Amino acid sequence: MHGPAYQAPEWVIEALLQRATDSPMLRLTELFEHSVESRLGEIDVPTTLIWGADDGVVPLDYGEALQRALPNATLCVIEGAAHIPHMQQPERFLQCLSSTS
Repeated sequence: MHGPAYQAPEWVIEALLQRATDSPMLRLTELFEHSVESRLGEIDVPTTLIWGADDGVVPLDYGEALQRALPNATLCVIEGAAHIPHMQQPERFLQCLSSTS
């Protein structure tokens, strides 16, 4: 979530380990039935994708694939950010938004 340089406090690690066997995400069984990836080419409005360069949850390769699938997409990659770039690099995040408006 926070990138490769993040030093998690002990309580965070303990909480993650505790949730590892009972996470709500483990109960998602119908996720792929609702996938819209095959319809991305139908989106014809300008789209801005903002991605953290160090995202370990959804890697940059996926953002690049989305950009290729969306006809009018711009991909703005934020160095020094991971999965939550709006929190990790808020000024750069806003620059990505304002540069495409």
